[in-house]
Amino acid sequence: MAIVFEKQLSFTDLLFSYNNNTVTFKPSGTIKPTKATVFFNNMQFTSFPDPQDKFYFNFKYAVSTMLNGTNNFADKADLDIVNTIANNFKTEIIADGGAFEAFDCLVAQITDLGVDPIIDYTDTIFGYYNVTYKIYYTDNTIDTEIIPYNFLSAVVNPQNYKQLYPGFPFDSEGQMFLKPIPYLKYWSGYPFDVTFYNGELSDLEVGVATDLGAVYNVDLGWEFPSSFGFDTFATTDGNFSGALNSNKTFNYQSSGFEQVFKNLKIGDYIIINDWKFEVLNVTSAGTDYTITTKITIKGTDFTPYEGDRLVSAFELNSGIQTTETYTNENRINRIVISNGNELINLERGYNNFVINNVSIQIENITEVCGGHYLKWLNAFGGWNYWLFYKGNDTLTTKDLGTIYNDYEDVVDTISPYVAIGKTSENNIAIQQELITPNEMLILNDLLESPKVYLFTGTPNEVVQPNDWLEVTIKAGSFRVVNSREKMNSLSLTIELPSNNTKTL
Repeated sequence: MAIVFEKQLSFTDLLFSYNNNTVTFKPSGTIKPTKATVFFNNMQFTSFPDPQDKFYFNFKYAVSTMLNGTNNFADKADLDIVNTIANNFKTEIIADGGAFEAFDCLVAQITDLGVDPIIDYTDTIFGYYNVTYKIYYTDNTIDTEIIPYNFLSAVVNPQNYKQLYPGFPFDSEGQMFLKPIPYLKYWSGYPFDVTFYNGELSDLEVGVATDLGAVYNVDLGWEFPSSFGFDTFATTDGNFSGALNSNKTFNYQSSGFEQVFKNLKIGDYIIINDWKFEVLNVTSAGTDYTITTKITIKGTDFTPYEGDRLVSAFELNSGIQTTETYTNENRINRIVISNGNELINLERGYNNFVINNVSIQIENITEVCGGHYLKWLNAFGGWNYWLFYKGNDTLTTKDLGTIYNDYEDVVDTISPYVAIGKTSENNIAIQQELITPNEMLILNDLLESPKVYLFTGTPNEVVQPNDWLEVTIKAGSFRVVNSREKMNSLSLTIELPSNNTKTL
């Protein structure tokens, strides 16, 4: 006889441990089964047949427990080893009077010693299991089947996974960022890494490119005529037409897109209705940006009128900034871009961060005004980061009660009750305004994450393990999609651990 699987898991897909992963199997013959066992990772599970002699097993609870183990979702990556070595090399290079290049020089030095800014994170969130199925029969015979599966400590939801992750289910031998979204934000001076799934077990070619093409397409919601719109000084009707190679001056009121305009440089392009304008000069006053351009490609004549909405594509300068190849056979890799000092150099503004031809756009914000920096475990087992605006810090106290102490005469009584003490805790209100849909893809996981850390270290200094404090995000109802506007806002409360107080 043999084991027949009526429902089987994929051998080639990357299975998510926090979703149901069920199998249904039965004997191929007529001899009655007495029990079945499922054995993997040195653990055995026993089940008994239903009236149709079928067996069922859901890997969800067993595998999620195995992958977490005693870790309890904590970030156990040994970042301080790489950080200490990197900082030592930086100190030596500066002491020698040499120019310090965050990527080219430092990483080259580290690589020479067999150490690089890549951390093996495989055993923490990934499991490859050869599963042994056995069915036992009344005649003392046994059927056996061995099948391998690939599990990731991750989860998706049935209501939105098709929209959020169109590639799902993912190939276990493929490559992707964890999680696979198009955009991340990085604040210079703060620790930051990305997590990469390397199903091919191949060497990693890590590169930074400033060639974004027309990937930054935004509906700015401009209506004409309007001071918030896209106006021209040269014409009164706002017409974009003009002679080839003639100049055209535009005025933007950024409405939350300051980073886009700050990163426009001479030679960049703005594309509107097939018209292509090369940037000649950019000046700003507050949130108003004046951009002088030259028409390089003529498109369709277009005169905006009140109620029009404009979609612009910003094409940044092309060119590969740098690449580095690392010998690697890890399934899961954490690539440390910054440990407080940049290990991989990113240009100010938008960068394509590329690993083995898989890219993600990282916005490098260099004008940092401080705030509350958080990292949290995302739905795919990687870590995301965000610098929130500073908010109000409140202290909440609670009395523990009193002890009756009225045993003296009235003239000798000073304290008829003795206070046991108080408990106290701090809460920090944080907020973020003008959140784009891509940014909300990053922040969504923060609201549900089982593990959130608050950065307590100093920016631009090498991070130490004790620079992170575990906190919780106060439960509540949050608007994640603004049905009326493209932009959203988010207000949260960070609950810090209870304070140490003097008590009886």
